[in-house]
Amino acid sequence: MTALKAPAGTIALAVRLSDAKRAEEEATKRRVEIETLLIAHLGFRKTEGQETYEAEETTGSCRLVLKQPINTKFDSDKWPALKPKLSKEARAAVRTVYELDTKVARALQTEDVPSWTLLSTIVERKPGKVQVSLERIMTLDHASGEAR
Repeated sequence: MTALKAPAGTIALAVRLSDAKRAEEEATKRRVEIETLLIAHLGFRKTEGQETYEAEETTGSCRLVLKQPINTKFDSDKWPALKPKLSKEARAAVRTVYELDTKVARALQTEDVPSWTLLSTIVERKPGKVQVSLERIMTLDHASGEAR
């Protein structure tokens, strides 16, 4: 794939992006460290659920909410063998979720236009956020003339 020629001023913007990403990474690291300290300081030990804490001191007041979620995964490959062994009530805990296979749908747009025309009546498409990836950056230090 051939890259497009970028206009003047792109390097300055790329440097600003790189600096912002670095600052963001440092801020995230500091935030996580402080969150860990707060959890220990407050003695939060729930395995699931949330607690609300209020603090009033001479320096100010705050309200903190600490939440401990439980992330759940379902092994759908094992479901067909397990399903017949469960009661109707237990089977109701599992829902069927329909999702569009975008690769197949894209192929339908050219390979089976009548089917795509029907299917597209229940498909909503809208542009997402443009993603910007800085793959490489090199700038010249004008004072020393060296690349950095």
